[in-house]
Amino acid sequence: MDFIAKFQIALKEANETEYWIELFIRADIIPPDYAKTLLHDCGVIRRMLISSINTAKGNLKK
Repeated sequence: MDFIAKFQIALKEANETEYWIELFIRADIIPPDYAKTLLHDCGVIRRMLISSINTAKGNLKK
């Protein structure tokens, strides 16, 4: 259960990171090409975390 909670915290942090990257884009703080790469990487991490959370929850039900 604690394992799932840690992943959920990491997912929350990934969502917040994506939010800040989008703010940086709007404020022209980072170049769009670099931001695109960061957003892509963030999305990959989010999907991995979601998959891990779902798998861990599924394993608890067994």
